[in-house]
Amino acid sequence: MNISRRVAGRRLLEKLLPRAEQWLDEHEGAMPADCLRYTAADSPIAKASAQYQTLKNAEAVFITEGELGGWIADIMFKSVPAGVYDMVGTPVASPHRTRAEAEQKAIIMLAGLIAKERSGMVDEAAPPVVLYRGHELALDPELLVRVKDIPRVRRTLAVKLLDEMEDRIFPDGFDQQLLETLPLDETLVLVTTLHFAALAGILRYPENQPATPSHHTAVNTTQ
Repeated sequence: MNISRRVAGRRLLEKLLPRAEQWLDEHEGAMPADCLRYTAADSPIAKASAQYQTLKNAEAVFITEGELGGWIADIMFKSVPAGVYDMVGTPVASPHRTRAEAEQKAIIMLAGLIAKERSGMVDEAAPPVVLYRGHELALDPELLVRVKDIPRVRRTLAVKLLDEMEDRIFPDGFDQQLLETLPLDETLVLVTTLHFAALAGILRYPENQPATPSHHTAVNTTQ
């Protein structure tokens, strides 16, 4: 994302925050405490993201035209690691009809962050998540630290380890049933390799990469 777009998003955040506070003062009794939570609230990726969705961690607001028409409202968060959502907002498949409606939704989402701060609610920490062959796998923070301390955790090394691991464990191609029934020693190899790959940026879920906000895959319940 280019600097000018990010700056514009920060300015929009500053502009909408007072309106969000006013909205919350007028509707506080009707504000759902979980207005920013994802539909699949019990999924590993949703749990991993929740602790970063705070007012202090909000970096910018974007109102953009959706890929399928209509308008998209997004809040972008800063200081988020690989394996958590860095945006929350309007699902691409369900855009708002007008820009004004999208802006109002952004105000309500910001009001949810303000309400969360006022209540002192703190989301329980959860491990980051990677997506491996369609499976959401939670990473072990302690193992990430240990693996990180190993010299030369590089992308080329991680690619090599991942290829070698898959050739040995899945010689006939990836097998979902086999993944779920691996013996302990092979499971440990797989888990360690996936942590290497996550640190090297090969496996990231979701991908925190420069992209237009309307490309994000986050889902929320503020319909």
